[in-house]
Amino acid sequence: MPTVIATPVPGLYGHSGWLDDTGIRALLRPLTASGSECSDYARVQGIGAPVAERLLALLPAEQLEDRQNNAPALGDLLSAAVTHPGVRLCGYMIAPPRWDERLTIDAVLVPASDLGPSSDLGPASGPSGADGRSDPAARDAVGSAEGVGAPGTASALGVASGSTALTTASAGAAQSGVPDGARPTGIPPREEHWLRIRDFLGLAADTVAPDELSCACAGPGGDLAWWAWWD
Repeated sequence: MPTVIATPVPGLYGHSGWLDDTGIRALLRPLTASGSECSDYARVQGIGAPVAERLLALLPAEQLEDRQNNAPALGDLLSAAVTHPGVRLCGYMIAPPRWDERLTIDAVLVPASDLGPSSDLGPASGPSGADGRSDPAARDAVGSAEGVGAPGTASALGVASGSTALTTASAGAAQSGVPDGARPTGIPPREEHWLRIRDFLGLAADTVAPDELSCACAGPGGDLAWWAWWD
């Protein structure tokens, strides 16, 4: 239920309650990570092209300039998600009555296959292997992704075949936005991979590299995705 503000007051990007009044909070509710919500904060996971396009139309211009410290601007990341349907964005909502009510994106998932063969590092081995079929958390991640929307379905959110697992993320990773079922492959981040990701997303040449960059298994199907997170 929307927060009722008796006397709306000016905030960072609009009057108190503007996320409700614009319908943005309702739009993102199916993508809110289960268990992450508190009175004024919630993780938002799996923003894909259709939702990103709606957000570009609904968000105030000043809010589109919002960024998580050195992360790219919100508008730039939303535009990248619209251009590349396999990309998924993760972040958080600050809810009313806080004065800094907003949506912030702090992480991006890019399917390794979208970057071409040289970015596909192959399956990982050992306990962090890419095949998570025996991992209940990973199975739950895909199940919840398939049930989002309806709008409520993965297809309603524009999930491409093979990318369903990228639509949701773990509430247990509320501090970093690591997707449910994602596990590091053990391959260290490499500058050349970040440059390819940056160029693929259409980000400016002076975009600051993420604080964490890894190739992760994004679900029980074993699909690899590059995960970039700005602290």
